[in-house]
Order: sequence, then structure tokens, then C-alpha cells
Amino acid sequence: MQSARQTTTCRRTNERRDPARTLLPGSYEANPCCFSRLMAEARTIAFVRHGQTDWNAQRRIQGLTDVPLNQTGQQQATQLGLKFASGDWHTIISSPLSRAKETAALLAKAAGIRTTTIFPALTERSYGLAEGLPVAEANAQWPDGAFPCGESLSEVTDRGLEAVHAVILEHPGNLILVSHGGVLRSTLAALTGVPWPRVLNGTRVLLQTCTDCKRWWQSGNPSSARSRQNSCCSRNGGT
Repeated sequence: MQSARQTTTCRRTNERRDPARTLLPGSYEANPCCFSRLMAEARTIAFVRHGQTDWNAQRRIQGLTDVPLNQTGQQQATQLGLKFASGDWHTIISSPLSRAKETAALLAKAAGIRTTTIFPALTERSYGLAEGLPVAEANAQWPDGAFPCGESLSEVTDRGLEAVHAVILEHPGNLILVSHGGVLRSTLAALTGVPWPRVLNGTRVLLQTCTDCKRWWQSGNPSSARSRQNSCCSRNGGT
């Protein structure tokens, strides 16, 4: 396990940018073809943060450093999987980092979901030279959040949005995305258009596409296609 602090080269994702997948946050009023496919049906996407690692417990920045789950994290993943057992879930899609992959595997086993796949763009934000440092020390050293040799907040947000758009276009049904705290928080804020709080280890956020107002809204556990017909607009009196 090697921290990015031990290298002098910047580590960045090599995901190819597709402008057609970069839609406006919240309302998604962009490329018409891509937009119509994204919002063609009401579907639920579960955003899951991996279980706890020793570095999480120690409040150290992980980033691209591949830290495995600890025993608490394994238990969190299994317990979370039980919450998905009663839902109508099609596929689990995970970051390639081991803490996310193990979370996905334990979740799939507990929930009885057979299909899992890896999607590199769901990996954590690169924090560059801050990786391995305690959070408080890194924030004190770089209070503006611009960590040397790391991804900027705008870069990780763009990547997170593109990842969500890509998996929706490539996979049918309700999806479970297993990712990381940094990329999840920025992506959820961009999707909903509102600031998002920290996503805790081994927890989930459920968002559903609304085919009426063309926005994302936070939903409950999906059980059937019929139960998902009520959009955020109908819940809010058509506004």
C-alpha cells in the first residue's frame, strides 16, 4: 500500500471525457438525445459509500491509496446488503479500489444480487500529496482544498457526473453504485443542485429520476415499477 505522498508525479484519472454526458446539475437540460435516454423512465440509483477502513477510523485521507476494509467495514457492508434484499435491484457497479469492491461483494451476497461490475470512473478523488495525512493536518496545510498533484473539486465533480450518466445509459433498471466519500458528496450535490452532507461509511443515498420535472429526488426503497410511478412532482402537488 503506497501513499501518493511518496511520489512526485501527479496521479489523475485517465477516463475519456464525453461532452454529451456532461449535463447541467439538477435539471439536466443539455444534449437532447442523451437527456431523453437518461430521463426516459423513473428509476432509482443507490449511492453507497464503502465500509470503514483503518484509515477511516484514524481520520486519514485515503484517496487513490488502496486501503482494505477492516472488520467493522465488513460488518457494515453485510448489514447494508440486507436493506437491499427486499428491493428491485438490477446491478451493483463498483469503484475498482479494494475497499469498494469488497463492500460490493459483501452487499451482493447479503442482498442476493448476482450481477456486479467494475467502473473505473467511480474511484475516489485523488488527493495527491495529502494522501496518508490526518484530515486535520491536510486541511491546515492546504486550507483551500487544492491538494498538490491531486484532482480539483471541479474535476472530480465532472468525473462523478459522467460516471452516473454512463452507467445509466449502459445498464437497465435500478442500480447500486459503490463508491467513496469525496466523489459521492460532490456528485450528489451536482445531481440535486443543493449542498450535500458527508456520506458515512456503509450507508446509502437513494435518488430517483423524475420523468415529469426532469430532476433527481431522494426516494425510498423501490419495490416495483408500479410503486415508482409517483414522481416528486405528484408528491409535491404538481409543483
